[in-house]
Amino acid sequence: MSKHSLLSLFLTACLFLAGIPLLTGCSGSGAAADPKAGQSAGPDQDRADMAHFCLYPDEDGEAFRHDIPIIKERVAALSEGDYIFEETKLTGYTGSGAPAEGTWPALDIYIPEKACSGQPLGEVIRLMLNRPVNLWLGKGKGGVNSNRYFEETLPLSRADLASVKVLEGCPEGVVPFDYGIETDSFLYLELTLTEDYLAANPQIAGWESPSIVHDMTGFDGYYSLELVPAGDGLTYYKLLSGFERGYADALAYDYTHEPLLEGYYILDMPGITWEVPAQDDTARQIAYGDFDRPSYLYVYRMKETVCSEANWEQALQAVRDRLESLRIPYSIGHLTQNERSLALRVPISPCITDLMDNLIIGNHDVSLRVLSENIPIGHEGAAANVMHKDGRYYLELDMSAGQKDILHKLTSLTSGSGRARISLYLDSWPFMWTYYEDVIRDGKITFDCNAFTGEEGFDEEDRFLLDLAAALLNGRQFPQSPYSYFDRLTLERVNLAGLDPQGNFAMTGSAVFDYSRYNEKLLSRAAAFTPTGSGTTGAGDFVIQFALPETEDRKETIAAAVSQLIPDLKDEIFTRDLLLDWRAENGEQIRVACGSSFSNPVKMRLYLFGYNAVTQEELEALADLLMKAPALADLIEIETINAIG
Repeated sequence: MSKHSLLSLFLTACLFLAGIPLLTGCSGSGAAADPKAGQSAGPDQDRADMAHFCLYPDEDGEAFRHDIPIIKERVAALSEGDYIFEETKLTGYTGSGAPAEGTWPALDIYIPEKACSGQPLGEVIRLMLNRPVNLWLGKGKGGVNSNRYFEETLPLSRADLASVKVLEGCPEGVVPFDYGIETDSFLYLELTLTEDYLAANPQIAGWESPSIVHDMTGFDGYYSLELVPAGDGLTYYKLLSGFERGYADALAYDYTHEPLLEGYYILDMPGITWEVPAQDDTARQIAYGDFDRPSYLYVYRMKETVCSEANWEQALQAVRDRLESLRIPYSIGHLTQNERSLALRVPISPCITDLMDNLIIGNHDVSLRVLSENIPIGHEGAAANVMHKDGRYYLELDMSAGQKDILHKLTSLTSGSGRARISLYLDSWPFMWTYYEDVIRDGKITFDCNAFTGEEGFDEEDRFLLDLAAALLNGRQFPQSPYSYFDRLTLERVNLAGLDPQGNFAMTGSAVFDYSRYNEKLLSRAAAFTPTGSGTTGAGDFVIQFALPETEDRKETIAAAVSQLIPDLKDEIFTRDLLLDWRAENGEQIRVACGSSFSNPVKMRLYLFGYNAVTQEELEALADLLMKAPALADLIEIETINAIG
């Protein structure tokens, strides 16, 4: 199975493993493919208003060579002949930007923005360009990027299609209004199955909502397009009202020509208009071309379809405030075809993708957690200040102005309870904590423990987390959604690309948080239970393995380890991705997965799994021990107990 079978081939594939080489695109430096009639080509072509993307394989093998002309014909169909298609090389760099040996083959491609018919560029690429486009028929409705479960699916080869036609008008018997179409003439595909295929699969004649499915196997996620049946069991229509002719032609080409042998990674950049920053010496916004280091390009669009100009400006200013708090240079712009979008260029740094997607874009619930209580705090009447002492940084939360009720509640919880921990959470992210044994007299709480490391304070490297927390507490919030009094405007990421200092495409190393030093701390805490191994899964979960005794009291051994580890790890960010894994020489395995509780934010949720002869009864007995363990009281809930066999 190809490596691509294990990856989504969305650009976030470049985020899975730290240390993946950074690849710098040399646009136009390779051998340019011969342009066909009507094709734009050459380095002097004005490309400013064109969408730009790059496709590349694991290696320059026979499969890639075989697929290049097929990809080129797909691009030609989609762009209606107006494209640039060049073979190039991506030069290797390490994550730090130092040159490394080796180059990677790639295809550097430009198409008009309008060719995507208003769909996100990356979605269009994955639907029809960079994947094999092996086909199935599915019983049930689908949609672009719809990961649905169908009641039934049937493989559909090219030979099973008697014809595929691109037509304009309205199919006989179709009422456009029933499909949200307000015109009587529009583009559509007419797909006709062979008599032999229908005879072999007569049930499809009764399917009311069939779909044609792309690449159902071999990839993380598939694409499905809903079809309208003509009623004879043979003929089906894909309605494409509002789509460009090239979009229909590209689908027709895919359905009538051989699939690719492989899938290919994507680097994509839609057309973007970048702001010219104001002459402000205190701001960190810089011009797009002034970057001098590897960076990421993020593109977001609004989920809402209605937004006033004032609300949009408020959202933009909230983003600027938070970017400034990170103390890093950034560029800001919007999609050329959509002014209600957001494009950001920021340097590659630890945790940057988590920060951008989870904290920069949108509003966040701030809460204090103490003992078994979760106490929400509003953005009004609470001020956050970053403090510096003895080379370490701390956060002071001043609630004396308008959070009297919260202070009274905290005092009632901390007074007489011994050394109570107060933790500051942003959504499900624990940022910091402190301990109190008495009354909070002046309304100020100084958080002096780093929830990421368990250490006192934050060092210079992690100070940006405090700055961001203060900006989220003190700064502007996203405006109200027009659809709900309780919701705020939200943005969703539609593009992520790595760039080298010159702005060429790059495949970077990891942009997720570097947990390595925190994982070492986890291992040191688990040392008393003699781990046999550890590592990180492709999904980012940290696994600690232990030997599973082949004795009747082994559930007590596991309960003792969990009881000692979980209380220490509570409120630390990596507990949400921790797997404790016991394995015996005879193949038996018991796994305890730690996650966040959805119903009670002050608890952790545990998932218990048994494999290879581990019984349900043994897991239930282990769950009973964990629930009765004094050290875990009020800390856990058990979600799943499953002996898989």
